[in-house]
Amino acid sequence: MPLHRQRAQKYLQQFDFESLFIEELGWDGVDRVMLPFEMDGEYFEVVSIAQKRGFTVFKCITAEIPARPIRVKLDRQLTDYSKSHLLVFGDEGKTQQEWLWLKPEIKQGKSKREKEKVQRQGHRQGQCDRTPIR
Repeated sequence: MPLHRQRAQKYLQQFDFESLFIEELGWDGVDRVMLPFEMDGEYFEVVSIAQKRGFTVFKCITAEIPARPIRVKLDRQLTDYSKSHLLVFGDEGKTQQEWLWLKPEIKQGKSKREKEKVQRQGHRQGQCDRTPIR
C-alpha cells in the first residue's frame, strides 16, 4: 500500500492519528481502551487507537504536553499493558505533537538506554529530537 503523502500530512495536521494509522498506513483497528494514569498529581487518559502484529499505538491528548520526565513515566507504566507500543502526545490546541517510542537497548556492562522520538508541528518533516533518555 503506497503512502499518499498529502493525505498523511492532512491527518497529522488535524491530529487524526486513527485515520493516519488505519486508513493511510493500513494498520488494524483495536478495541478502544482508555487507561487512566496519575503522575505527580496530574491525571492522564491514554487511549489505544491502532495496532499491527502486537505493536499498539496509543494517544494522550492534554491541555499542554507534559514535561519529558512525566512522558517517560507514563510510557513506562503503559508498558505494563503493552510491551511494544508508540505513545503519541498532542495538545488540545492542536499545535504540538510528541511521539514517544522507548526501545530498550542493553549495552554490555551498562543498564538500559532508551530513545525518544519527537515531532512538533511546524518542524520540517522527519526532523526530530533523538536525545537518549537515561
